Amino acid sequence: MVDNTTIYQKVSPLNRSVAKAIDIIIILIFALILNPIGPVIAIFYSVCADGFEGKSIGKRLVNLQTINSITRIPAGFKESIIRNIPIGIFIFFASIPIFWILLIILGIPLLLLEVYLFWTLESGNRIGDILADTTVVQRSYKSLGSEDAKRNNQSE
Repeated sequence: MVDNTTIYQKVSPLNRSVAKAIDIIIILIFALILNPIGPVIAIFYSVCADGFEGKSIGKRLVNLQTINSITRIPAGFKESIIRNIPIGIFIFFASIPIFWILLIILGIPLLLLEVYLFWTLESGNRIGDILADTTVVQRSYKSLGSEDAKRNNQSE
C-alpha cells in the first residue's frame, strides 16, 4: 500500500549539487586510482549508485533520497540505471581517451543540460528523472497529522 499522505520537502539544488559532487569524487577515485578496472567500476557506480534504497553515498551524506514519482517508494536498480544513463554516458566518454571528442560533442552538453534542468525546473527533475519517473526528496519528512499527534501527546 502506498502512503500518499507523506509530505516531502523540496530539495534545494545546492544540496543536490553537493550530493552529486561527492559521488563524482568517488567516481574519479575509482577511475583514476584503480587502473585498469577503475573506469569500469566508475561507470557501474555512476549508473547504479541510486539503486541502494534510492540513496547513493552522496545522497546519504546530504540526507537525500531518490523515489519513484508514481509509487513514492525508494528507487531500485532499474530506476537508477535509467535515470543515470546521461551521467553514465558522460563518464564512459571521459574514461576512454579515444572518445574524448564525443565527450566534448555529446557528453558535456548533455551534462550541462541535466544541471540546467534541475536548477531551473520547479520540480527539480532532470532528463534522467523524467525518463525513470523518479524525483529526489529530502529524507527528513513528516506525515500529515503528525503535528496533531504531537499536540495530543503533549496535552496528556
